[in-house]
Amino acid sequence: MKLLNSILLTLFIFTGCSQQNLNTNNNSLQNINKITECKVIENQKDKFACHLEKANKGDIKSQNILASNYIKIKDYKNALIWLDKASLKNDKIALRKLAYLYDLGHGVKKDKNKAFELFKKAALQGDIIAQNEIGFYYEMGWVVKKDYKTALEWYVQTAKKENTYGLDKMGYFNAKGYSVPQNYVESYKWFKKSALKGSKYAMSWLGFFYEQGNGIDVDYAKAKALYEKSGSQFSKNRLKIMKEKRLIK
Repeated sequence: MKLLNSILLTLFIFTGCSQQNLNTNNNSLQNINKITECKVIENQKDKFACHLEKANKGDIKSQNILASNYIKIKDYKNALIWLDKASLKNDKIALRKLAYLYDLGHGVKKDKNKAFELFKKAALQGDIIAQNEIGFYYEMGWVVKKDYKTALEWYVQTAKKENTYGLDKMGYFNAKGYSVPQNYVESYKWFKKSALKGSKYAMSWLGFFYEQGNGIDVDYAKAKALYEKSGSQFSKNRLKIMKEKRLIK
Protein backbone atom coordinates (compact mmCIF):
# COMPACT_ATOMS: atom_id res chain seq x y z
CA MET A 1 0.00 0.00 0.00
CA LYS A 2 2.84 2.39 0.91
CA LEU A 3 4.56 1.65 -2.41
CA LEU A 4 1.32 2.23 -4.31
CA ASN A 5 0.76 5.49 -2.45
CA SER A 6 4.26 6.63 -3.33
CA ILE A 7 3.65 5.91 -7.01
CA LEU A 8 0.30 7.67 -7.00
CA LEU A 9 1.72 10.77 -5.33
CA THR A 10 4.57 10.88 -7.82
CA LEU A 11 2.01 10.86 -10.63
CA PHE A 12 0.19 13.79 -8.97
CA ILE A 13 -3.12 12.00 -8.60
CA PHE A 14 -5.30 11.65 -5.59
CA THR A 15 -3.42 9.35 -3.30
CA GLY A 16 -1.02 8.87 -0.45
CA CYS A 17 -3.81 7.85 1.83
CA SER A 18 -3.11 4.72 3.84
CA GLN A 19 -5.18 4.15 6.96
CA GLN A 20 -2.23 5.35 9.02
CA ASN A 21 -2.00 8.58 7.00
CA LEU A 22 -5.71 9.16 7.43
CA ASN A 23 -5.41 8.79 11.19
CA THR A 24 -2.50 11.22 11.41
CA ASN A 25 -4.22 13.80 9.23
CA ASN A 26 -7.47 14.05 11.16
CA ASN A 27 -7.04 17.76 11.78
CA SER A 28 -6.73 18.59 8.08
CA LEU A 29 -9.63 16.29 7.16
CA GLN A 30 -12.18 17.51 9.67
CA ASN A 31 -13.83 19.76 7.12
CA ILE A 32 -14.06 17.22 4.29
CA ASN A 33 -17.74 16.60 4.85
CA LYS A 34 -18.36 20.32 4.49
CA ILE A 35 -16.68 20.44 1.09
CA THR A 36 -18.89 19.77 -1.90
CA GLU A 37 -16.08 19.72 -4.48
CA CYS A 38 -12.87 17.84 -3.70
CA LYS A 39 -11.12 19.58 -6.57
CA VAL A 40 -10.75 22.75 -4.49
CA ILE A 41 -8.39 20.91 -2.13
CA GLU A 42 -4.75 21.53 -3.06
CA ASN A 43 -3.04 18.93 -0.87
CA GLN A 44 -3.02 15.68 -2.86
CA LYS A 45 -3.34 13.41 0.18
CA ASP A 46 -6.32 15.37 1.43
CA LYS A 47 -7.85 15.42 -2.03
CA PHE A 48 -7.59 11.65 -2.28
CA ALA A 49 -9.06 11.30 1.20
CA CYS A 50 -11.91 13.59 0.22
CA HIS A 51 -12.77 11.50 -2.84
CA LEU A 52 -12.40 8.28 -0.86
CA GLU A 53 -14.72 9.62 1.82
CA LYS A 54 -17.34 10.67 -0.72
CA ALA A 55 -16.95 7.51 -2.80
CA ASN A 56 -17.51 5.30 0.24
CA LYS A 57 -20.70 7.27 0.89
CA GLY A 58 -21.93 6.51 -2.63
CA ASP A 59 -20.87 9.62 -4.54
CA ILE A 60 -20.71 8.50 -8.19
CA LYS A 61 -18.47 11.32 -9.35
CA SER A 62 -15.81 10.48 -6.77
CA GLN A 63 -16.13 6.77 -7.56
CA ASN A 64 -15.42 7.50 -11.22
CA ILE A 65 -12.50 9.76 -10.36
CA LEU A 66 -10.89 7.12 -8.17
CA ALA A 67 -11.41 4.50 -10.88
CA SER A 68 -9.88 6.75 -13.55
CA ASN A 69 -6.82 7.37 -11.41
CA TYR A 70 -6.32 3.68 -10.79
CA ILE A 71 -6.64 3.03 -14.53
CA LYS A 72 -3.90 5.59 -15.17
CA ILE A 73 -1.45 3.52 -13.15
CA LYS A 74 -2.86 0.26 -14.54
CA ASP A 75 -4.25 -0.83 -11.19
CA TYR A 76 -7.31 -2.38 -12.81
CA LYS A 77 -8.26 -4.40 -9.73
CA ASN A 78 -9.04 -1.28 -7.70
CA ALA A 79 -10.49 0.47 -10.73
CA LEU A 80 -12.97 -2.38 -11.12
CA ILE A 81 -14.10 -2.05 -7.51
CA TRP A 82 -15.21 1.55 -8.00
CA LEU A 83 -16.56 1.11 -11.51
CA ASP A 84 -18.67 -1.82 -10.36
CA LYS A 85 -20.16 0.34 -7.61
CA ALA A 86 -20.93 3.26 -9.93
CA SER A 87 -22.22 1.07 -12.76
CA LEU A 88 -24.70 -0.60 -10.41
CA LYS A 89 -26.36 2.82 -10.27
CA ASN A 90 -26.49 2.77 -14.07
CA ASP A 91 -24.04 5.67 -14.38
CA LYS A 92 -23.23 6.03 -18.07
CA ILE A 93 -19.59 7.07 -17.57
CA ALA A 94 -18.88 4.12 -15.28
CA LEU A 95 -20.66 1.76 -17.66
CA ARG A 96 -18.52 2.96 -20.56
CA LYS A 97 -15.25 2.77 -18.63
CA LEU A 98 -16.13 -0.69 -17.37
CA ALA A 99 -16.96 -1.71 -20.94
CA TYR A 100 -13.45 -0.73 -22.05
CA LEU A 101 -11.91 -2.96 -19.39
CA TYR A 102 -13.87 -5.94 -20.71
CA ASP A 103 -13.21 -4.94 -24.31
CA LEU A 104 -9.46 -4.81 -23.74
CA GLY A 105 -9.19 -7.50 -21.07
CA HIS A 106 -7.75 -5.17 -18.45
CA GLY A 107 -8.12 -6.65 -14.99
CA VAL A 108 -10.74 -9.09 -16.26
CA LYS A 109 -10.96 -11.78 -18.89
CA LYS A 110 -11.53 -10.17 -22.28
CA ASP A 111 -15.23 -10.39 -23.02
CA LYS A 112 -16.54 -8.39 -25.97
CA ASN A 113 -20.07 -9.64 -25.37
CA LYS A 114 -20.00 -8.10 -21.90
CA ALA A 115 -18.32 -4.98 -23.27
CA PHE A 116 -21.01 -4.58 -25.93
CA GLU A 117 -23.73 -4.95 -23.31
CA LEU A 118 -22.17 -2.25 -21.14
CA PHE A 119 -21.44 0.09 -24.05
CA LYS A 120 -25.06 -0.20 -25.15
CA LYS A 121 -26.39 0.66 -21.69
CA ALA A 122 -24.24 3.80 -21.72
CA ALA A 123 -25.09 4.59 -25.34
CA LEU A 124 -28.82 4.45 -24.69
CA GLN A 125 -28.26 7.14 -22.06
CA GLY A 126 -26.66 9.39 -24.66
CA ASP A 127 -22.98 8.78 -23.98
CA ILE A 128 -21.32 9.85 -27.24
CA ILE A 129 -18.20 7.72 -26.88
CA ALA A 130 -20.28 4.63 -26.15
CA GLN A 131 -22.54 5.38 -29.12
CA ASN A 132 -19.50 5.45 -31.38
CA GLU A 133 -18.29 2.17 -29.92
CA ILE A 134 -21.64 0.50 -30.62
CA GLY A 135 -21.42 1.79 -34.18
CA PHE A 136 -17.91 0.39 -34.49
CA TYR A 137 -18.98 -3.01 -33.15
CA TYR A 138 -21.62 -3.21 -35.88
CA GLU A 139 -19.18 -1.91 -38.49
CA MET A 140 -16.60 -4.56 -37.60
CA GLY A 141 -19.05 -7.35 -36.85
CA TRP A 142 -17.77 -7.88 -33.30
CA VAL A 143 -20.17 -10.18 -31.33
CA VAL A 144 -22.96 -8.94 -33.59
CA LYS A 145 -23.62 -9.49 -37.27
CA LYS A 146 -21.79 -6.95 -39.41
CA ASP A 147 -24.39 -4.32 -40.22
CA TYR A 148 -23.35 -1.05 -41.87
CA LYS A 149 -26.88 0.32 -41.71
CA THR A 150 -27.11 -0.05 -37.95
CA ALA A 151 -23.55 1.24 -37.55
CA LEU A 152 -24.46 4.32 -39.55
CA GLU A 153 -27.53 4.93 -37.41
CA TRP A 154 -25.30 5.18 -34.35
CA TYR A 155 -22.72 7.36 -36.11
CA VAL A 156 -25.46 9.73 -37.27
CA GLN A 157 -26.40 10.36 -33.65
CA THR A 158 -22.89 11.45 -32.68
CA ALA A 159 -22.30 13.37 -35.91
CA LYS A 160 -25.39 15.45 -35.20
CA LYS A 161 -23.75 16.37 -31.89
CA GLU A 162 -20.71 17.61 -33.85
CA ASN A 163 -18.52 14.76 -32.60
CA THR A 164 -15.49 14.49 -34.91
CA TYR A 165 -15.39 10.68 -34.83
CA GLY A 166 -19.03 10.53 -35.85
CA LEU A 167 -18.47 13.16 -38.54
CA ASP A 168 -15.48 11.21 -39.86
CA LYS A 169 -17.49 8.02 -40.02
CA MET A 170 -20.29 9.75 -41.90
CA GLY A 171 -17.75 10.99 -44.42
CA TYR A 172 -16.15 7.56 -44.68
CA PHE A 173 -19.41 5.64 -45.12
CA ASN A 174 -20.57 8.02 -47.86
CA ALA A 175 -17.20 7.80 -49.61
CA LYS A 176 -17.19 4.00 -49.53
CA GLY A 177 -20.90 3.54 -50.18
CA TYR A 178 -21.53 1.59 -46.98
CA SER A 179 -25.31 1.21 -46.47
CA VAL A 180 -25.83 4.34 -48.58
CA PRO A 181 -25.14 5.08 -52.27
CA GLN A 182 -21.56 6.25 -52.78
CA ASN A 183 -21.70 10.02 -52.71
CA TYR A 184 -18.49 12.07 -52.72
CA VAL A 185 -20.35 15.36 -52.45
CA GLU A 186 -22.08 14.22 -49.27
CA SER A 187 -18.84 12.72 -48.01
CA TYR A 188 -17.02 16.00 -48.62
CA LYS A 189 -19.62 17.84 -46.56
CA TRP A 190 -19.12 15.63 -43.51
CA PHE A 191 -15.34 15.58 -43.77
CA LYS A 192 -15.22 19.36 -44.10
CA LYS A 193 -17.22 19.78 -40.88
CA SER A 194 -14.84 17.43 -39.09
CA ALA A 195 -11.71 19.05 -40.53
CA LEU A 196 -12.88 22.46 -39.35
CA LYS A 197 -13.04 20.97 -35.86
CA GLY A 198 -9.45 19.76 -36.17
CA SER A 199 -9.72 16.17 -37.42
CA LYS A 200 -6.45 15.20 -39.12
CA TYR A 201 -8.16 12.13 -40.56
CA ALA A 202 -10.75 14.31 -42.29
CA MET A 203 -8.02 16.59 -43.64
CA SER A 204 -6.35 13.60 -45.29
CA TRP A 205 -9.59 12.63 -47.00
CA LEU A 206 -10.26 16.18 -48.18
CA GLY A 207 -6.73 16.36 -49.54
CA PHE A 208 -7.36 13.16 -51.48
CA PHE A 209 -10.65 14.51 -52.83
CA TYR A 210 -8.91 17.64 -54.14
CA GLU A 211 -6.11 15.53 -55.59
CA GLN A 212 -8.47 13.13 -57.34
CA GLY A 213 -11.36 15.46 -58.06
CA ASN A 214 -13.85 13.36 -56.09
CA GLY A 215 -17.01 15.43 -55.73
CA ILE A 216 -15.09 18.66 -56.28
CA ASP A 217 -12.77 20.19 -58.86
CA VAL A 218 -9.15 19.07 -58.84
CA ASP A 219 -6.98 21.52 -56.92
CA TYR A 220 -3.44 20.33 -56.25
CA ALA A 221 -2.56 23.38 -54.17
CA LYS A 222 -5.44 22.72 -51.78
CA ALA A 223 -4.61 19.01 -51.71
CA LYS A 224 -1.03 19.82 -50.77
CA ALA A 225 -2.09 22.27 -48.06
CA LEU A 226 -4.50 19.77 -46.52
CA TYR A 227 -2.02 16.91 -46.65
CA GLU A 228 0.61 19.05 -44.98
CA LYS A 229 -1.83 20.18 -42.28
CA SER A 230 -2.93 16.62 -41.64
CA GLY A 231 0.56 15.24 -41.25
CA SER A 232 -0.70 11.64 -41.29
CA GLN A 233 1.37 8.89 -42.86
CA PHE A 234 -1.22 8.59 -45.62
CA SER A 235 -0.88 12.31 -46.32
CA LYS A 236 2.91 12.09 -46.38
CA ASN A 237 2.72 9.23 -48.88
CA ARG A 238 0.32 11.17 -51.10
CA LEU A 239 2.59 14.24 -51.02
CA LYS A 240 5.51 12.07 -52.12
CA ILE A 241 3.47 10.64 -55.00
CA MET A 242 2.31 14.09 -56.09
CA LYS A 243 5.89 15.38 -56.10
CA GLU A 244 7.08 12.37 -58.09
CA LYS A 245 4.35 13.08 -60.64
CA ARG A 246 5.41 16.76 -60.62
CA LEU A 247 1.93 17.85 -59.65
CA ILE A 248 3.38 19.97 -56.84
CA LYS A 249 6.77 21.31 -55.90
